Amino acid sequence: MGRLRIIRAWPASPLFLAVSLAAGLLLYAASLTGLMVSFRLAGLGVAEAYAVSLVMVTLAVLLSPFNLVVAEYESRVLMPVVRQVEFFGIPIPIPEVVYTLRKTTVTVNLGGCVVPVAVSLFMLYRLGLADLGLLAAALAAVLAAALLVHPVSRIVSGVGVVVPGLYPPPLGRGSRRHGG
Repeated sequence: MGRLRIIRAWPASPLFLAVSLAAGLLLYAASLTGLMVSFRLAGLGVAEAYAVSLVMVTLAVLLSPFNLVVAEYESRVLMPVVRQVEFFGIPIPIPEVVYTLRKTTVTVNLGGCVVPVAVSLFMLYRLGLADLGLLAAALAAVLAAALLVHPVSRIVSGVGVVVPGLYPPPLGRGSRRHGG
């Protein structure tokens, strides 16, 4: 495979970075409180729920600009180009279709994927991995979310796979174990 590579992806504009940091600071406390309540409802003690929430939110924020490279692919694609030639001083466009090499990099976001998956695995372990009912419910919730999100996901060139931002949260809410 090769060596481990991490790509840093800061916001493109300094203004966007400043707005993102300001919004992040405002949402930090709300996220921390919401997660702590969720972890308490899941059966963790107050100190443990606070510690897991604090670590998760802090790591998610700090690691969100970093992506772990999983794989890289190269492919030849047809690309339209316009070449110009001059005929008696007059530029004449000549359209052509040429093969170019396109490189696709598959990455996993550390703050948005690795941290939540690690916390989810911790919660499964903490709540009793030996409980086959809990494990089956967790796997069923993941499968249901994947089957419901897949039809609305789209591939955006240069970005990756995108999903409407307000679509997945209600799915997570619907898979709660305590009430609902």
